[in-house]
Amino acid sequence: MNIQDIRRERLRQLIADRYKSQADFVAATGENQGEISALLKDKSFGEKKARKLELKCSLPAGWLDEVESAPNASPAEGRQEGGSVDPAGGGPEWMNPDAYRLLTLYFSADDDGRSEIMNTALDYGRVQQGRVVHHKA
Repeated sequence: MNIQDIRRERLRQLIADRYKSQADFVAATGENQGEISALLKDKSFGEKKARKLELKCSLPAGWLDEVESAPNASPAEGRQEGGSVDPAGGGPEWMNPDAYRLLTLYFSADDDGRSEIMNTALDYGRVQQGRVVHHKA
């Protein structure tokens, strides 16, 4: 099995475990449906594309390249306690560790959990906007 075959298998696993369908994956990532279908079949699946998909899915860099060692390996694996980023691939260097942690939690949640996270964030945003408007008055 070569690296492209491993990436295809891991992408299939990711779609099945987290998104349930290819259409859900495409909707969540903004990727092109035809390109994802081609990647899963026989299109060249290079390093750049693999890293781009991992980033969009809040996965550690290199996740798609790993031969699965544990069933349903979680994107949260590789994180250290206390919300810090694991330098071995727990998130991109440019991203705030708390933002990465939030994204990881969001993408690992079920639909109800995602909805709750979004509602909490939107409520917080409304409160912050109200504070800004209030201070201007």
